[in-house]
Amino acid sequence: MTRIGFLLSAVLSLAIGHVRPAQAKTIRRTVDVLVIGGTTSGTSAAIAAARQGAATLVVEPTPMLGGMFSAQGVPAADGNHHLPSGLWNEFREALRAHYGGAEALATGWVSNTLFEPHVADSIFRAMAAAEPRLEVLHGYVLDKVYKRGNCVTGARFSRGGGDRLEVSARITVDATDLGDALPMSGTPYRIGMDARADTGETLAPAEANDIVQDLTFVAILKDYGKGADKTIPRPEGYDPAEFAAACQTAAGQPIPAEVMLNYGRLPNGKYMLNWPVNGNDVYMNIVEMPYARRDAALRPAREKTLRFIYYIQHELGFSHLGIADDEFGTADGLAYLPYHREGRRLDGVIRLTLDDVADRYGRPSALYRTGISVGDYPVDHHHDCRPQIGKIPFPPVPSFSVPMGVMIPAGTDNLVVSDKAISVSNLINGSTRLQPVVLLTGQAAGTLAAIAAREGCTPREVPVRRLQAALLAQDAYIAPLYDVKPDDPDFAMLQRIAATGMTHENEVIVDIYVDKKEKVKVHKIYIDGNEVLSDRKIKWAMKKTNEKGNLLHLFRTKKFVEENYKNDKNLIIEKYNELGYRDAAIVNDSVVRYNDKTVDVYLTIDEGKKYYIRNIDWVGNTIYPSDYLSAVLGMKPGDVYNQKMLNKRTMEDEDAVANLYMDRGYLFFQLVPIEGNVLNDSIDLEIRLFEGPQARINKVVINGNDRLYEHVIRRELRTKPGELFSKSDLMRSAREIAQTGHFDPETMDIKPEPNEENGTVDLVYNLESKANDQIEFSAGWGQTGVIGKLSLKFTNFSIKNLLNPKSFKGIIPQGDGQTFTISAQTNARYYQQYSISFYDPWFGGKRPNSFQFSAYYSRQTGIESSFLSRSYNSLYNNSLYGGYWGNSYLGNSYYDDYYQNAYENALDPNKSLQMIGVSFGFGKRLEWPDDYFTFMAELGYQAYILKNWEYLYYMQNGTSHSFTLGLTLGRSSIDNPIYTRRGSQFTLSAQFTPPYSLFSKKDYKSLYESSSRADREELYRWIEYYKIKFKSRVYTPLNNSEKYTLVLMGRADFGLLGSYNKYKQTPFETFHVGGDGMTGSYTYATETIGLRGYDNGALTPYSDGRAYTRFSMELHFPFLLQPSSTIYGLAFVEGGNAWTSLENFNPFSLKRSAGVGVRIFLPMIGLMGIDWAYGFDKVQGEKGGGHFHFILGQEF
Repeated sequence: MTRIGFLLSAVLSLAIGHVRPAQAKTIRRTVDVLVIGGTTSGTSAAIAAARQGAATLVVEPTPMLGGMFSAQGVPAADGNHHLPSGLWNEFREALRAHYGGAEALATGWVSNTLFEPHVADSIFRAMAAAEPRLEVLHGYVLDKVYKRGNCVTGARFSRGGGDRLEVSARITVDATDLGDALPMSGTPYRIGMDARADTGETLAPAEANDIVQDLTFVAILKDYGKGADKTIPRPEGYDPAEFAAACQTAAGQPIPAEVMLNYGRLPNGKYMLNWPVNGNDVYMNIVEMPYARRDAALRPAREKTLRFIYYIQHELGFSHLGIADDEFGTADGLAYLPYHREGRRLDGVIRLTLDDVADRYGRPSALYRTGISVGDYPVDHHHDCRPQIGKIPFPPVPSFSVPMGVMIPAGTDNLVVSDKAISVSNLINGSTRLQPVVLLTGQAAGTLAAIAAREGCTPREVPVRRLQAALLAQDAYIAPLYDVKPDDPDFAMLQRIAATGMTHENEVIVDIYVDKKEKVKVHKIYIDGNEVLSDRKIKWAMKKTNEKGNLLHLFRTKKFVEENYKNDKNLIIEKYNELGYRDAAIVNDSVVRYNDKTVDVYLTIDEGKKYYIRNIDWVGNTIYPSDYLSAVLGMKPGDVYNQKMLNKRTMEDEDAVANLYMDRGYLFFQLVPIEGNVLNDSIDLEIRLFEGPQARINKVVINGNDRLYEHVIRRELRTKPGELFSKSDLMRSAREIAQTGHFDPETMDIKPEPNEENGTVDLVYNLESKANDQIEFSAGWGQTGVIGKLSLKFTNFSIKNLLNPKSFKGIIPQGDGQTFTISAQTNARYYQQYSISFYDPWFGGKRPNSFQFSAYYSRQTGIESSFLSRSYNSLYNNSLYGGYWGNSYLGNSYYDDYYQNAYENALDPNKSLQMIGVSFGFGKRLEWPDDYFTFMAELGYQAYILKNWEYLYYMQNGTSHSFTLGLTLGRSSIDNPIYTRRGSQFTLSAQFTPPYSLFSKKDYKSLYESSSRADREELYRWIEYYKIKFKSRVYTPLNNSEKYTLVLMGRADFGLLGSYNKYKQTPFETFHVGGDGMTGSYTYATETIGLRGYDNGALTPYSDGRAYTRFSMELHFPFLLQPSSTIYGLAFVEGGNAWTSLENFNPFSLKRSAGVGVRIFLPMIGLMGIDWAYGFDKVQGEKGGGHFHFILGQEF
């Protein structure tokens, strides 16, 4: 079949439907980037995306690639002659190579670059065929754009015979000539001329209108040689007077017919018939017309071009010029599509205006700094067929940059817009619509789409500098510099300087413009049309648009902010979608000023009907059976069609369907739910999977580490080179890094960089070090005088380098992540305590087996026995006999007596308690039940040396010893040790001493009942006990914010202290319950347990607790989360109790309290806090009441 025959057959099949397949079929594709339209920009976008590594599909309704340059019959490049940028230069160089040089393209006077449409098509096809990641499909027309929430997820196409093409895509590019995807995706746009007040352009009309520029159905004429007669049949309605003024300039000067024809003269004796002066231009606004009706509507434009051809052949005598037979396969030989100069124009994140181009350096927006393509053609508008518009006196414009924001919709995600539909004003569209600019903007659009798809973000989240860097790497211009070409070694640097004033990619210039607008609040919100949701529920769904004076929204903002209002309208629709109302829409909304400071908001809602799931079909799954995927999905036929739940169960939840694949290496996996048949209130849900190949980890890169030896970080990673990629392993690795405490978990940035070509992925861990060593220096005043404490905690110690001073970082050896702590606390005479500890989480360096060592010594000295009695007698006697209301009490006698007998002067060195302890422990990270579990075994020795120590009931003199074996099973899966958002912790510990009494033949009952000092010393010479404790924490995030997350923490603790012999209960290691949980300045060999809302030790006034329980719920809310400091507030309810014997233990008998508090974490000090709590119950006959509690240190 000849080329023309093939094209003719294809077009007839598409447009008329005469050739039908036996049965309609559906083709499905899942890609990274979908490009809708093989126009000039669509073709360049697809090539650019594929070259960036994105799996790309471009769908084009005609048989040709290149749009204006080919299928629309305008093979003339206007502008950018001295700007050889990117794909435009690559295309132009291919043209020059085909025709034999630049001079061969300068055949007409409309442009210095003219060519044949089929040559442009062949060049674009060759460029596309060279990209293995690019697929091109012809003959399909866009039917529908798929969305999930605000995100475009793909599109549906159809062609003659009922065939369908279903495409799921991470990013979609609308490269259609008229912006056809905009209305289908619900993306705001404009048509026609903008109002002057809207754009600020003085040349714009006072009022907006829907007038677009003239369009043209182009023909390509071919010289068949003198003597040939290619005159077409006389068209119906032909009148030569229609074109009598065609042979003249726009200014009305007559010109020969040959000059008119040479306007669009092409190589190889062809002519582009696109003559604007009384030629074949026509005014016709079909922009909003459905595609299926456009052919019929455009018939008058085709007929006008045929009449013009007949005029040239018959009246002007060029009968040898006939319609080219080797260009288009249409029935009449004209171009496949008309030359539209204007269509829909996006409402983007920014809008480029004529003033931004004419005075780019004087505009406060400085949009040139975000340039992604360039142009230099003057503003060219065609309104000759609408003379009432008049000639617009456009000023000359300099070369210009097109900013990135014109491609990005303001309210739709995962959609990029190119071609003529970018966000520009009607006026400057006359320059940005020219094809070299369009081609380069398409290159930027494809590059942006590929970056967003690769990095898993929306296009608006891609930094402009990253896009500019990627374009410069393609020799594309971001600033219109004529005198520095891409082959110049300084090209990229000079482009950056011209566009941004920066010489390097990672530099940033920030201009901040503050628009201090009037503060306006919301007076009332009026809602109409709602039946399913009440007004109150709808208002509650609006997070940031709230009525003034509504107590239910007391802590919400009341200001009216346009952007917040738009988001809140989307939240209303999302709320309806959750309930199954997929068609719910806000059909009308308005904001009306109530007074100078408030506005009223009016909303009219069409709720639509409630939908249910009828069927769920899985397509494309080979790894997991459909039944299993349905079970994981947790949604079934008959359920309400909840789009939010569908998204969570397929993509977002930790146990979502997507994570099944991600955890088995399917990094390139894609999932797109498609609404299939919709019948009445039922929806057939088709979930399409593209499983893709498994990806193995190629390399792991760690950036930002300046504290630890790198192997210390790498040993915590679950992601190893050569292994299959696993999302769970990636998240676990992030958690393990955070648990070291050396890096800020709030700024940790882990980036998978996949390479789908070889099925690998590089993992880049971007870390930010933070100080983790702690110095505690504190002083306080107690009844025995000033008490001071100094503690040094080094969390990055390296014991192996202790004897190698050259390796020190500062004054100590660092880098191995070990913890070394020394502490001293004293008031010089009454109390001294000294401790030292060492902990290595990877003892030996090869396995996660831990080792710890600690030792301590403390000495406490008692108070003279006569002190209290002297003080008491002095106070009592003076009060009773010396005149309670006289000077004896309120004057100097009492205070003189107090200072003479002050505690600090009442030291009795014959009363003391000394404690010595040392312990060694070994731990292991377990693999069962899972690898969050750890097991620790610890051997310890303690000695208690008492001398006249009358503060213990059981024993006052002698030396007691204990050897202990401690076993601890723990599990921790928290995400952040400082401000924890999710996960849990628990420890179950048991501490035992040998049961000496079971092997001894001593009569412990007699020793217990004896009051002899010697018997007491003998009874407690060897301490024996068992101690069982359980502590648990569970953290649950209450909102979806990744940073300022509300967290609910639940806690449950209990402890039991038992004995092997009822006559040999230990006087030590008891529980001291109540208060803030701090040990205070010193301890009487007891374990302090907090219970807020009550005095310290209130539940065990004699420090003889043998059992306790504590339960609490805390709500945490962050104020500041920074590496230098963390501050969060909390509100809590708490309950607990203590018992002096195990027989009385009753975990349901609780002392209750509630309160609020704040926590502050400073790296050099640690965690500090203050709580206020109110105890509701009586203890020792007194109600707890209100108490302040001070917290120091992390408790678990």
